[in-house]
Amino acid sequence: MKRLLFIVGSFHENGFNYQLAKQVERSIGDRAYVDYLDYSTIPFFRQEDMYPCPPDVEDVRKKIDDVDALWVFTPEYNGSYPGVVKNLFDWLSISLDPHNSRGESIIHAKKTAVAGIGGNTAARAREEMGVLLDFIRTYVCHDAGFGITPRREEWATGLIEFSEETQRDIHKHVDIFLDFLDEG
Repeated sequence: MKRLLFIVGSFHENGFNYQLAKQVERSIGDRAYVDYLDYSTIPFFRQEDMYPCPPDVEDVRKKIDDVDALWVFTPEYNGSYPGVVKNLFDWLSISLDPHNSRGESIIHAKKTAVAGIGGNTAARAREEMGVLLDFIRTYVCHDAGFGITPRREEWATGLIEFSEETQRDIHKHVDIFLDFLDEG
């Protein structure tokens, strides 16, 4: 069974993107194992701390090494993805070989997808996240990515209500990503 690791780009306990990740997890059902990455203790990236990396970064690397794919769920802050997400990927993209800065990282060739909830479907954040994931040499399934714009009342209540149409759309994207994982 494929193992997926969900990275939610907000530390808000029940934020929109966490709710979206849970909806995607329900859509996946028993077709793959899903876990969530806790990266809240990752320090700010500093070049002088790369080798050896901090213990919290090493713990995150081990979790990522044990999965087949990553799915990022990102909000859009000021037209981009949150700084905590960039900080995480700065750590993860470091070469494992301290003598070869372009060597393989822990996420090198890892299959990835991006989804998000935010104003205008979090489109800019998702696009920029895809650019970053391509740049750091992951295999991005752009066709599995999607975004949702909360309705006005959802902004007020903090709760997303996934319509049947939205649930079908999510299921379609889940199918695309799971098929992508089965490709060589």
